[in-house]
Amino acid sequence: MEAALAELSGCVDEKIRTMRGSGGVTVICQERHEHNYDLTHENWGGGDERMGAATVLVTGDKGAGKTTFLAGLTSGSVQILQALKYDTSAFYNIWFGVTEAEVKNLLRSLEYRRFSFFQTELCHGSVVIPSSEYAMFLDDDEFKEDTAPSRARLERLSKLTHVFLRVIEIGGDALQAMRAPPRGKEDIYASFGGLLAAVDTVAYFLAGPAAEAEEAKAEEAKTDGAKAEGVKADGARAEGAKAEEVKADGAKAEGVKADGARAEGAKAEEVKADGAKAEGAAPVHGSVRARFERLVAVLKKQGRREMPKLLIFARDTPEAERQRATDAARQAGFRDVALYDAEHVTPGGGYRYAGILQTLHRMLRDVEPNAEQLLDVVANQMVGVLLRRHDPTLLLTEDSFCELVDHLSHEQEHASIYDESFQPLITLPPGYLRSAFSPISARLARQSFVLPPSRCQLLVRPPGAGTTVVSWQTAFGEGYALPKTGTAVAIMQERAAVFVDGLQRPPAGEAPAAVLATVHGECQAKAAEATTVDFTDLFLLGSLYGVDEFTADGKDFVLDYTPLGANGKSR
Repeated sequence: MEAALAELSGCVDEKIRTMRGSGGVTVICQERHEHNYDLTHENWGGGDERMGAATVLVTGDKGAGKTTFLAGLTSGSVQILQALKYDTSAFYNIWFGVTEAEVKNLLRSLEYRRFSFFQTELCHGSVVIPSSEYAMFLDDDEFKEDTAPSRARLERLSKLTHVFLRVIEIGGDALQAMRAPPRGKEDIYASFGGLLAAVDTVAYFLAGPAAEAEEAKAEEAKTDGAKAEGVKADGARAEGAKAEEVKADGAKAEGVKADGARAEGAKAEEVKADGAKAEGAAPVHGSVRARFERLVAVLKKQGRREMPKLLIFARDTPEAERQRATDAARQAGFRDVALYDAEHVTPGGGYRYAGILQTLHRMLRDVEPNAEQLLDVVANQMVGVLLRRHDPTLLLTEDSFCELVDHLSHEQEHASIYDESFQPLITLPPGYLRSAFSPISARLARQSFVLPPSRCQLLVRPPGAGTTVVSWQTAFGEGYALPKTGTAVAIMQERAAVFVDGLQRPPAGEAPAAVLATVHGECQAKAAEATTVDFTDLFLLGSLYGVDEFTADGKDFVLDYTPLGANGKSR
């Protein structure tokens, strides 16, 4: 796989980074960062930074220009910055690879694309915008189509210093595959749902016959190339079972051109449908309807009672197709549906910057940046940051938190903090991180990633007469304790790898009390002397898994979280 990844890196302009994810999955990330240092020097003071977040979900058909939109928006181009001056931006195009064949397919997916973006499972485009620039963009006469933003809305924006805009793309195939994920990617696809919990607007990019035909060629190239890798020169003398399979595929693909016949039956049917569209026929729009239905199901699973506004951007699509897509969206459960031309991409698949800005304006017209949403995003990121810290004895305080983030920012190009958390974080104003420390650390404490300032006691049961042992009690002041032992850190890192789905707590009993016994031994081994054992990890794991008692060294222990009075006795 290493050779295939190296070849892929040589075929794209952006940096390719690979990481080992959970379950043996390789996270393949195509990334680019822009930082307007002139603006950040002017706008990023050391004072209190107040930020809100806005999130747009992009999905849709292949060849409709989804990734092109995200890449163009975050490109830092002068044509974009003239109308929307943002401080920083990031672009992450992500594929989760299980096999070497998948990586080779990504290479083939580049052959018929206008830009060097490989096929997308998940893509992020993020920008940090001064709130004044954001308000000016919303009120720009060049893009306004009906009413201007209300005075009340502009006043609410004025209370923020910056807006963090996230545009998340879930590939059309990936969205549909969330019902039955590819083998080896079950946990990853299950985690996609957490990204949609805070979506403000949904944009569906609809492809016309020409764009779909272009993607069909790319799919054929991938299919043919994959077969060429696996079929020997003497393929005609393949095993009987293989020959029967080929004949069956040929029967299904009757009427399709010879090169299409080599595709599997399902692929052949898609090619026939594309041909019918090109001839002006009216194909059944089942795949689009199924995607809308799947999207509604995923949003409802995240607790959404009402669906967000849906914008459909149609590229070279006949009027009948547009109407069918609009009807399908409403039938699936979207009440507020608007249809527009896809103006962000040229006929050849290139950037049309004025169209990118117009498309973004339509997406944001009814969106209110939300401070709580951004806190959730940053809390997700900080889990990964804290768990790969260099100092295992770190006490999390406001100062140490900002120093840690600053240290990692200088280690990585353009202050990019990317982990396996699916929600890449770009550079944020230092003042914001400091002002957000308290609510972020409180979120982490509720999920048992850190131990809040408190006193806990470890009791031996049953105690002998007067022999109740308070093994650990401490006060951290304003600081938060982090896991230190090898077992505890490993468990937390495994959680962080799939730390997307709403910060969910694992079910009680998932970690048996035996784990606590192991950590108990590790804590004692780390102690300098018997009276100074640090049992932080016992309380973190006990809280995390709902375990409050365990057995170690033939004794029963109880984790008592009751606050202690000044005299050391339970209140």
